[in-house]
Amino acid sequence: MIKKYREPFSKLYDNIKENENYKNVFWIYFFSYLAAPLAYIIKIIFARNLTLEEFGLLYSIIGFYLMLSIFVNWGLPQTFNYYGVKYFEQNNYKKFNNLIYFSFIFQSIITIVLIILIIILNKYLESTYFSYENSNKYLLGFIIYFIFLNLNANLKHIYISLGEVKKFKTIEINILLSSIILIPIILLNSNIISAIIILTIPQIIVFIYYFILLFKINNKIKIVKNKICTLENKKILSYSTNIFLGVAALLLITRIDIIIITKFIGVVEVGIYEVIFSISMIIATLILPILQVLFPNISKYEKEVKIVRSMIFKSYSLIIFLSLIIITPIFIFSEEIISFLFGNSFVNFSIETKIMIIAIFFYIIFQSNFSILSGLNELKKRNLILLIGGTLNIILNILLIKKLGFIGVFISTLIVFIFLSITTSMLVYYRIKLQKT
Repeated sequence: MIKKYREPFSKLYDNIKENENYKNVFWIYFFSYLAAPLAYIIKIIFARNLTLEEFGLLYSIIGFYLMLSIFVNWGLPQTFNYYGVKYFEQNNYKKFNNLIYFSFIFQSIITIVLIILIIILNKYLESTYFSYENSNKYLLGFIIYFIFLNLNANLKHIYISLGEVKKFKTIEINILLSSIILIPIILLNSNIISAIIILTIPQIIVFIYYFILLFKINNKIKIVKNKICTLENKKILSYSTNIFLGVAALLLITRIDIIIITKFIGVVEVGIYEVIFSISMIIATLILPILQVLFPNISKYEKEVKIVRSMIFKSYSLIIFLSLIIITPIFIFSEEIISFLFGNSFVNFSIETKIMIIAIFFYIIFQSNFSILSGLNELKKRNLILLIGGTLNIILNILLIKKLGFIGVFISTLIVFIFLSITTSMLVYYRIKLQKT
């Protein structure tokens, strides 16, 4: 019986290793593991050199702009992973160049509109949302960061569509390395302006370099409008809108907390939340990349029930085993880890940290299920569950914050992640069961 299930699973791994995308998967996650500690170093430096209020305000503003980025991107960067790859493989540069043109123009229009609104409403946002003196100046100071953050998001996915996976990931690595090189700025002058400079300049430099490099790699690439592709643009926008809904729903689950904390509690608690979230996400950072190795070709085996079931069972076992190994020491020594990395200002929230660590376990489970459902072509049901989870997260956050205060945010997150784990597990189970019949 054991041999019976082992064989199809080993065949699956053999197929993955032989697949031409295997090396790309390896490089993506090699650079992901490399990028994670660099991002933590930057955050640790900020936490240790800014006041708690400044650190919280910094990430309140970043969280604000990240939410706006959803509307700027509108799923278009991820659209390159499908249409960009398709056009490039067909050597259809007319449509490929039009896709680049369309995405940049579409995103530029939305960016300009949002920036105008921010400039008009910056004083209003300071008094009614951030509730922190001079926060409007820092909000305006992040506008250039916001512009190039979204430009780089597009650029990275253009490189993916060209099969330049290493360059896709080195964009992120070089941004982080450049930020670390600029760290002395905040050591000499510890304020939010220094943090803005450290985060913004690398975005600009890296974009300019990789944008120029793009045309040197392939001289057929041009950013030009093509009227023939008008109908194609409608398909592109339709596809990107579906991506947008999924990404928006996921951010409503994972990052809307910062928006709600800023509005209903304050920027100090945002700083505390950001540190607790960062510590907890160490677990996910170490485990989630495995999913891309375990499930890259699941769609090829969609009709081979035994292989799919074997893969899911063994993958669950591995992920749960690794999760428990990593979670246990972080759960036990969470206060010591926070104190060592971020300083003593954040150690008085051990209960909140432990709740979040438990929540991350369920986060890993439902992300695993999402990988399976994507492979089984259940994107619409996945997005529906995400939208329900995102809505539930907003409602629970507001209700529990009013009832329990700051700890209510973490209880809300735990409840939502458990809900998503159960619903996605049921969907995977019934999807495989129906397939069997």
